[in-house]
Amino acid sequence: MRVHRVTPSAGLRPYVREILVIASSAGETSVILPEPGLVLGFRIGGPASAVGQPALATAGITGLRTTLRRMHMPTNGVTVVASFRPLGAAQFLALPLHEVFGAMVPLAEFVHPADIREVEDHLVVARDARARAAILDAFLVRRLRTGGKDSLARAAVDRITMAGGNVRIQTLARVLGTSVDPLEKRFRRVVGASPKQFASIVRFRRAIAAQGSGRTLAEVAHASGYFDQSHFVRECRAFTGEPPSRFLETFCGRESHSVLLRGRGRGVPKVGVRRGR
Repeated sequence: MRVHRVTPSAGLRPYVREILVIASSAGETSVILPEPGLVLGFRIGGPASAVGQPALATAGITGLRTTLRRMHMPTNGVTVVASFRPLGAAQFLALPLHEVFGAMVPLAEFVHPADIREVEDHLVVARDARARAAILDAFLVRRLRTGGKDSLARAAVDRITMAGGNVRIQTLARVLGTSVDPLEKRFRRVVGASPKQFASIVRFRRAIAAQGSGRTLAEVAHASGYFDQSHFVRECRAFTGEPPSRFLETFCGRESHSVLLRGRGRGVPKVGVRRGR
């Protein structure tokens, strides 16, 4: 598996964290941690599916989730993925985002099938990863809506992120001058999960990232804001189905998996999307 991590064009960067172009040759299984934002993807080549599930649509949206996904990648296929920032997807999809929480939904439920086919046709004939990233970039630029931003949800996302997920939602609501109920309703609509769920994703990803620092599990748990090591172990089991030591040993040691889990790895080029004037 080869993964190209692509910087979106300037107009998309406030909303899209990165574009991935993933080329798979032998139908590998990849492990993907919960993301803090929704994910949109197009696939060309063979079928792909979550482990134990039917084949996915060739274009789809993945909502926020608090469990990892094990994905069967297509044999001799390419998947082009846009990873949204926490509030980014709300500028492209006109629906309450919590409605797709935990789900992988065909993009045809939100975008006209003819527009999807046009993107797929261009992806098939594109010459390389840079060209495929530019195709998805352009598709998103056309669909970008710049209005309707929720300042309360933005402030909540910023505070949760800066705190590494270690916040009490009641305290957060009070600091932001509101109460828990309206905060949760507005947050779920434009982020795709409750503030508590989002905070748990942020905290867990922070803990997993800290695992490579040589710290003990107890030190990682303390630095990431868990009550103690057992609290971290319980949360890791909830997210992955396994204790931290087994999860990291089984999956993070494999290059094809660690690229997706931990960011850019050895031999994974970063490609920029550039536009001419």
